[in-house]
Amino acid sequence: MAQARLAARTEHRARLREHDYPLKVHVGGPMLDPDGAMCGTMLIVQAETRQVVAEYLKNDPYALAGVYASVDIHAYNWGLGPPSETSNG
Repeated sequence: MAQARLAARTEHRARLREHDYPLKVHVGGPMLDPDGAMCGTMLIVQAETRQVVAEYLKNDPYALAGVYASVDIHAYNWGLGPPSETSNG
């Protein structure tokens, strides 16, 4: 998947910074295996519903390129240092 990831990377990263979706990406970056190689993507987003997140991820350039073997969505409550309204990469 390294080739597909590289080919879609610019579009994927630009989309994370766009503001015309009904969610806000607060944190994002590659997950790393024990050797430091990319093995996934982690995003922390703010959205009204799980469905909004699922739709957003379904149309992500990495998803469209077949980079993701699976996608997991988990609810999360900010416990320390919630991001400001102006932060978005």
